[in-house]
This record gives sequence, structure tokens and C-alpha cells, in this order.
Amino acid sequence: LLSHPEIPVPPARALPTLQKAPLMGREPELREVGACVARAVGGKGGARLFIGEPGLGRSRLLAESDARLGASKQQVAWLPVHSRPEERQRPGAGVLRLLGAASGLSVDAPLGAVAQAVDRLRAFGLDEPSLEAIRDCAAAGDAGSGQRSIHLLNRAGVQCVSVLSYEQCTVVAWDDVQWCDDVSRQGLAQLLEAVPQLAAAVLMTASPDLESDWLANA
Repeated sequence: LLSHPEIPVPPARALPTLQKAPLMGREPELREVGACVARAVGGKGGARLFIGEPGLGRSRLLAESDARLGASKQQVAWLPVHSRPEERQRPGAGVLRLLGAASGLSVDAPLGAVAQAVDRLRAFGLDEPSLEAIRDCAAAGDAGSGQRSIHLLNRAGVQCVSVLSYEQCTVVAWDDVQWCDDVSRQGLAQLLEAVPQLAAAVLMTASPDLESDWLANA
């Protein structure tokens, strides 16, 4: 495989300030994350779903995993995605956040910023119809008028992770998947189907009330 230096590999990240205090009682989960990522580095992708009540450290688990990977010598691209309750009814919001992370946007960037980052996404080999679907969804707040637009958007998310994983092991850290919109649920399910063939890992957190039938592969 040829190297693609133009691909916008997410920049090195500063360790979150919350990492100054040790994370207690999560060593089994952290070891599980480490093992999952190690297998992905070796080309055997996989996924893990961590379920817990709000306030018990789900997000902190991902942040600590990020910090440990950042402090290690492993070359890993970390793509943070955070689904939000206010975006539950916005079709495609979760996939847009994944695309934003792949293009180097911060996890808190507004969804509309993805429309401005479309040119960066060209480096992942996305075709013009896919880029147009991304731009329309980010700017207009919907995933288009039909299944074709939804298909293009979700395919773009999988393709970006796939291409990036050829450059270096890639970890998608998707927090609060219980707030994932319906279109992005489809996209996440497609990513889970593809990830065993990639040098990639998908780490997810959710509350116990998650409707998990669509995450049967996690």
C-alpha cells in the first residue's frame, strides 16, 4: 500500500487535565481497551461497548485510554465522537462528528464546521456525490431527502476510518452512543461490520437504557 501524506491524520493531542487525578477501579476495563487496541495494531480490528450509569466514569474511561495511548510509543490515530441528547433528532449528526474528527476538528466543534472541512476529506478518496451529501447534511441539518444521501454519508464515515487505518492504527472512541441519531446508528453498525478487516478499534460507551439490538456486533 502506498503512503498518503496528504491524509489529515489527527494531530497529537494534549493530555486532558482530568488525567492528573488517577482513575480508580477501572483497571480491568483499561486492560480490555489495551488488548483491543493491541490486536488492532496487529491488523485484527474489533469493538468494545462499555455500559454504565451516568456519573460512574464512562467518559473518563475513554479519556484515560486516550491519555495512556498518547503517553505510549504506539502510533494510534484517536477519533473522538460524542453523541449528545440535543442531536438525537438531527439525522446524521453522529457520522458528521466522526467525519469532523477524521478531518482534524475538535470534538466540540459545531456540526456546521464539517461543511467547511469537506476539502480535507477529499484526501480520503471520497467522491463528489459523497462530499456533496456531507456538505448538505452539515449545512442544512438533514441527511438529504432519500436513502441514497444516507447511504453516501454513512459510507463516507466507514471509508475515512478504513483509509486512515491503512496509515496507522485508528481508534474510534464513541461516547454516549445511546444518544446516537437513527441515521448514524446505521453508520455505526456499518462501521462495526467493517472493522474486523481493519487495523482499527471502536470503543463505545452507553447508559444501561441503550437499545442495543443494533450493536449486536460489539
